[in-house]
Amino acid sequence: MNAVEHQHAVLSETMTEVTVRFTGDQLPIHQIASGAECSLTPEAVTPRSGEDTGTQVRVEGADVQTVAEIAEGVAAVSDASPVTDEQENPLVELRYTNKPLTDYLADRGIRVLDSTADPQSATFTLSVPDTVDLRGFFGELAERYGDPELVAKSRQTDAVPGPGSREGYRSRLTPRQCEVLRTAQERGFFESPRAVSGETVADELGVSPQTFYRHIRTAERKLFETVFESGGE
Repeated sequence: MNAVEHQHAVLSETMTEVTVRFTGDQLPIHQIASGAECSLTPEAVTPRSGEDTGTQVRVEGADVQTVAEIAEGVAAVSDASPVTDEQENPLVELRYTNKPLTDYLADRGIRVLDSTADPQSATFTLSVPDTVDLRGFFGELAERYGDPELVAKSRQTDAVPGPGSREGYRSRLTPRQCEVLRTAQERGFFESPRAVSGETVADELGVSPQTFYRHIRTAERKLFETVFESGGE
C-alpha cells in the first residue's frame, strides 16, 4: 500500500468493525498470558530508539515480576520490566525484537479498538477501512499469526469524526467500555467524594473489581490520546 492509499485508508468514512480471536501460540502476548496464567491488556505503545517497540501491558491475575520473567523467555520479546508494582493490575513493559501485530495493523490504516489476552486466547477488536480487502487481510493474519476466528463483524457507515471531538472519543470505545463508563457516571463513581465505590459498580455490572478498573483505566487512556492527538493543551 503506497502513501496515498494509506492516507485514504486512515480517512475512509466507511469502516468494518471486526473482533478476531487467536488461539494458537504465535502471538507473544498470548504466550505470556498462557505461561503466567493471567489476563493481559495492552495499554500504550512506548517509542524506542532502534528497531525495538515497547508496549505497556496491564496485568490481571498474576504477580508482575512473574509475568516479566516469563516474558523474557519468549523469543519475540527482547526485554520485559515492571513499570508499576501496585497490588491490583500492575503494568509491565514489553519490548519486542520484531514488529508486533499492532504495528502491522497500523501500517495498513487499521485501528485497534480493544485487545486482551488470557491463557486461552488473544482477542482484538479492529476498525478496518474499506480500502483494506478483508479476505486478503485475514489470509495475511493466518500466515503470520495463525488462523484467526471471526467473533463479530459489523459495519460503520457514519463519517469518521474529528480526533478531538466527543464522537471521536466514543468511536475508540467498545460497547462494553461505554456501558461501564455510563454506569459509573450514573452511579456517582466520578464525583468527589465518590457516591459509590468501584466494587459496588463492578458488582452491579457483574464483573470483578479488577475488570471494572481495567475498563476505567483503558477509557481514561483513550481520552488522553484523543486530547493530545487533537493538539489540545
